Amino acid sequence: MRRSTCLGLIAAITLALWPRLGQAAGNLHAETPKPGLGDCPSAPCQVITQSFASVFLELGDLHRSGRIDKRNGELAYTYYSGLVSDVRPVLSVIRPSQLVEILSDPIPPDAAATLRAYSKAAELGSAEGSMRLARLYFDGVFVEQDTAKALSFAKKARLLGHSEAEFLVSIASIRNADTETGVLSHIANLQNLAEMGDPQAQYAFGLMLLDGGDEFLSEDPVKAFELFEKSANQGHEAAQLHAARMKIFGIGTPSQPVSGLLKAGALAASGSMDALLLIAETYARGVPGSLEPNPKGALEAFRAAAEQGSATGQVRAGEMLILGLGVERNVEQGLDLLRQAANAGNTEALYKLGAHYDPESKDSPQQDLATAYHYYRQAAEGGDVWAKLKAAWMLLEGRGVPADITAATRELDELTNSGNAFAAEILAAHYETQSDAVAAKTYLEKAARAGSLDAQVQIGELSIQTESTESNVLAALEHWQEAARLGSTDAMYALGEFHAAPTHPAVSSSTQAAYQHFQSAADAGHVWASLKAATMLLEGQGTDPDEEAGLRQLKGLAMGGLPDASVVLADYYSGRIGRIDGTDLARAFGYLDHAAKLGHARAQIRVGEMLVHGSGVMRDVSEGLRILETSAGAGNAEAMLKLADMLARGHADKLDIEAALAFYNAAGDAGNIDALVRLAEVYRWGLFGTTDRRRAHEYLERAAALGSKYAGFMIGQGLAERNFGKPESVEEGIELLQHAAQSGVSEATAVLASLVDGKQPAKCRPKIMLDQLSDVAAAGSIEASLRLVAAYRDGQDDRGCEIARKDLNKAREALADVADDLTPETLEIQNILISLKTAQRSSFPEFHSRIKALAPDTRPRVMQQVIRANPNAFVYLLQLELQERGFYNGNPNGLLTSSTIRSVNALCRSLGAARFCRNGPFSTEVTTILFYLF
Repeated sequence: MRRSTCLGLIAAITLALWPRLGQAAGNLHAETPKPGLGDCPSAPCQVITQSFASVFLELGDLHRSGRIDKRNGELAYTYYSGLVSDVRPVLSVIRPSQLVEILSDPIPPDAAATLRAYSKAAELGSAEGSMRLARLYFDGVFVEQDTAKALSFAKKARLLGHSEAEFLVSIASIRNADTETGVLSHIANLQNLAEMGDPQAQYAFGLMLLDGGDEFLSEDPVKAFELFEKSANQGHEAAQLHAARMKIFGIGTPSQPVSGLLKAGALAASGSMDALLLIAETYARGVPGSLEPNPKGALEAFRAAAEQGSATGQVRAGEMLILGLGVERNVEQGLDLLRQAANAGNTEALYKLGAHYDPESKDSPQQDLATAYHYYRQAAEGGDVWAKLKAAWMLLEGRGVPADITAATRELDELTNSGNAFAAEILAAHYETQSDAVAAKTYLEKAARAGSLDAQVQIGELSIQTESTESNVLAALEHWQEAARLGSTDAMYALGEFHAAPTHPAVSSSTQAAYQHFQSAADAGHVWASLKAATMLLEGQGTDPDEEAGLRQLKGLAMGGLPDASVVLADYYSGRIGRIDGTDLARAFGYLDHAAKLGHARAQIRVGEMLVHGSGVMRDVSEGLRILETSAGAGNAEAMLKLADMLARGHADKLDIEAALAFYNAAGDAGNIDALVRLAEVYRWGLFGTTDRRRAHEYLERAAALGSKYAGFMIGQGLAERNFGKPESVEEGIELLQHAAQSGVSEATAVLASLVDGKQPAKCRPKIMLDQLSDVAAAGSIEASLRLVAAYRDGQDDRGCEIARKDLNKAREALADVADDLTPETLEIQNILISLKTAQRSSFPEFHSRIKALAPDTRPRVMQQVIRANPNAFVYLLQLELQERGFYNGNPNGLLTSSTIRSVNALCRSLGAARFCRNGPFSTEVTTILFYLF
């Protein structure tokens, strides 16, 4: 009978019998007992044995990849086991993949069936079967890790001639050794074998030298290359491949990519899949300075490997096509290649398919949470740790699958206990959202023990957030310092922020330390630290001012797409920060507009403001309001606050108190502290005509509850000075002021200095108040120093108490004492106010220019002080503003003439606020409007 006819007949008979295998597999040849294969020493029997071994290997692979269900797997195993005992001549064995239905939608792997099939292959003398069992036990896949069993199977695979067994035997022997002496003994034995010329030992010891052996064996790539070359010269294929790789990439030997590729090409031509993949990898990566990347060549090589059944080739080619990595993008072809690898159980392919559909993946062109979870889960069941992490995380949050917190936390706990820091961090974040700080910290500590520097940083943050006690603060610093020492840029950044603004008096503020930490993190590539360091360079905080370096750093960040850098540049050119000589509002607007177009919310708000005011850009009230209203409509509380300010101050050419109050309240309800403080000021001082100090107190309480130290200070000041009509609460007010002072609110320190013996509000007792204010100023309080300057300049404090004789020389001296600690703008404001005290009308235009050069947000507060420093100068400046707006036609003279009053009334009418002007041009309501003209 011809061989082809014989093969066809065997296949046909086998297929015909398959439906009855459930009943017949066990006794298919039972009528005539046959000897076992072990009783047949002939060469044909050995061929048959190896054929059956490969069948069981394939069957194990099908179970491992979830491509065969339990029933068909059981029938196939029974069938092949029955055939094993039959030694009648068999020229071919039909493969399981041809015999059973292959599942297109894989199921979870069957660990027990996989082990049973591999064990049968090993029993039949398969070196690969023994090696697969060795790897499973060595890595702890499907079974509990057992180095002794791994070693036993690896030794059997070595005896059967498996080329990779020697290394596993060596490594398993080393791991299995009980003592340092045992480890060193096994290393020495392997080294001796290598020196005696054993190619397997040379290869295995070369691998150990390539990777290093911790404290027992130093990394030595040069010696490793020499050993690979020796082993390769004796025909060891794996050594030949390693030598070629090292030659290509210059590891342990000078880079010779052409020579290395020629060696790899020869191996690939002889059928080495790994060599073909090495060629593909080389083309994909290139060799710096020697070989440019060749994406098309890489794709061609990966595809060639894929066509020969290489899962790695399928995955890499698929990835290149999906992402268009140097080649024309073809998503469908790429997905088809990934699915081929996934259908064979390749967990990397399954993971990449999950990432393809995962919206949180940066490489996700097709977003489908359910499909992403499906693939992640399959990869997880195949043992992929990252897939386990992703699947458990999605299960925890209910993304792509109904949430199951119990199952998810169990899975994440298992990963955590195996040393996975990311799983511990996910659980920490979960418990933090559940307000369980203890559990959150426990898992962060587990993550830190697993090597997570991010966890170290978070432990420090959590310690302070829980309670800012001295012990917690010092513990946080310890965690950050350790993480920073190990290279965590986030820890360096955290240290910088902490030293810039300590949360506890146990640690003093140090801008120098802050700058050093920020700069260290910036040098290591931390973008936000670079932003902080550049800003400090502009302002000369913690380092000598270097505007050129600061601007260069900021412009580099802005060009790199960081909108916050553009915002800082806008702050610089508008005079908010730095020591710029004058301002450039047009340039500031340009930077803000750039940041706004990148989606920066604060920049969008400031662009809207500048359009309304016409600052650095042609005025366009309607467009500015549209931008702000869009942001407010999207829930942005800061935009609501800005709209309220504009409507309350007439900036949008109208005054709408009702709408302003509505926006203030909406912003306050959204948690905006400034809006709540504004409302408190409105009702405390009757800025809109209605005084309601009880209501003011309520708004401040809400702001304080949101964490505003300044609101706590304002409550304390109001209670201490009996502004809230609660005389019995004076002591409570003083306690609040003391707490605010300890928390770093400088104004609180200055206000406390105005109290007699720190217990009662001083009733204009000049000597006591002046002495206490001087003492606090001398102790370093900038706010107290500025109050001292004001006392000498005006001869009274902000309550009207004459605490000092007016003495401009002493005012200048007090200002000189603190000048180095002030920003350029603050110093300029103080100089303006002192000079105004003696200024004549001829110099008023100069003051108008100087005030206009200040930041727009600063000018209204300055004008509040100008009216006290020199009322005539205030009127003159007001006349100029009214003249610019077309309300005043006369020559500015600084006198409150009838024409000036008529101009103010006309302004009120144009704003729809005529009712406010009935109380006079300098009433509280009207001056509030006038201040904001500037």
